[in-house]
Amino acid sequence: MQPLILILETATNVCSVALFKGEKLLASKESTLQNMHSKNILRFLQNIFNSVEVNLHNLNAVAFSNGPGSYTGLRIGLTTAKALAYTLEIPLLTYDTLQSSAHALCKLNNYENNSIFVAAIDARRDEIYVHICDDKLNTILSTTNLIVTPNCFNQYIDNKNVVLGGNANEKILEIVNKCNIKNDEHNIFSSIIAIDLVLERYSDKKFTDVAYSEPNYVKKFFTPLKT
Repeated sequence: MQPLILILETATNVCSVALFKGEKLLASKESTLQNMHSKNILRFLQNIFNSVEVNLHNLNAVAFSNGPGSYTGLRIGLTTAKALAYTLEIPLLTYDTLQSSAHALCKLNNYENNSIFVAAIDARRDEIYVHICDDKLNTILSTTNLIVTPNCFNQYIDNKNVVLGGNANEKILEIVNKCNIKNDEHNIFSSIIAIDLVLERYSDKKFTDVAYSEPNYVKKFFTPLKT
């Protein structure tokens, strides 16, 4: 029996919710409006379940893209996912935002031979969060923060083409030597394209503790002191 899984993606300016039956997409809602996640996510959930006439209580699991990314967006997504998992007594699955995005970038480019796929999120100033995989979805660089310099990807390229995706493309292309870099404009921060990774984690029963789950901020979160 194929599991019924809800996937939430709120790590960037994209607020995305998708409902799957196994690999089959039943319904999805998505918006790129900034600072609207808290208003959109519950409305998206209601719209999805109304549109497919599936009972919320039939869910087998809820999955959440746990970062890195926007501190506020991640907290909104995690709170919603935890509330659903706890209330419905179903497993909570979390997955790496940029690993999923790098895999999506590779698939959207038809597993382009002799290429590496760089999924990146703007971390402000001269930093990015980044994950790199090859055309077989093998990890070249696990999700981390990286200072953008002209040669910051050189050690990973090894005469390969670079396919770059995410919301930091312009920042990277302003600084990095542009040889063999393809700027991909697909939306790789979507709940729709995370299903393969989510199903893998569900099948392996890699469930997350609802009580202790926290987003992966990569860098420590500091709240500025009010003056």
